[in-house]
Amino acid sequence: MIFILKGAIGLCSLLSMLIVLQVVFNWLVVLNVVSLKSPFVQSIYDAFEMLLGPIYRQIHRVIPPVGGIDFTPLVLWFLVDFIRGSLWHLLIQL
Repeated sequence: MIFILKGAIGLCSLLSMLIVLQVVFNWLVVLNVVSLKSPFVQSIYDAFEMLLGPIYRQIHRVIPPVGGIDFTPLVLWFLVDFIRGSLWHLLIQL
């Protein structure tokens, strides 16, 4: 049971890091620091879309972008952080 909880906590941590990296990467694209014309940059963009896109689409059903600002990564990050905290609490109880 402890092994499963630690693995789930690790996955939550990985997902949190991916969310932050994707947000920073998107800012770099929007600010024209990196260009999607580069095949390498495009492949990174596609990888983030493949990994996080399905989760973001589920959240978009409930919370659409407001005023051109997409709060989906922030909502997902808070949700993952809450789940990770709950798992840590459960792990401590064991």
